[in-house]
Amino acid sequence: IEKEKEKIKEEDVIETNENLEDNLEDLDSTTKSRIKQIGIIKFVGELFNFNLLAMKLVSGCLDSLFTVVDEIKKIDDSHSKHFIENCVENICIFTSVVGQRMDSYTL
Repeated sequence: IEKEKEKIKEEDVIETNENLEDNLEDLDSTTKSRIKQIGIIKFVGELFNFNLLAMKLVSGCLDSLFTVVDEIKKIDDSHSKHFIENCVENICIFTSVVGQRMDSYTL
């Protein structure tokens, strides 16, 4: 009986480890995706800072981000809160990159 209990415990540990590895892979791909997204946002902001993008395009990007947040607020599910947090973080990152230039921008 003791050997059977140990065998069951070992199987549980192995199954738990496999589940943790699967979750780690998912987390890893999500983290990679998020890092890539932030990099793209910063890149677009720097293009604007170096006069390679027009103000109209940058303000359109910000408008789109705010619109996405407003639309997601209308959806009531478990994923919407996380998505809204990501969008707000994107807005903060983008404005931290382009904000000073936008503030001093003259038409």
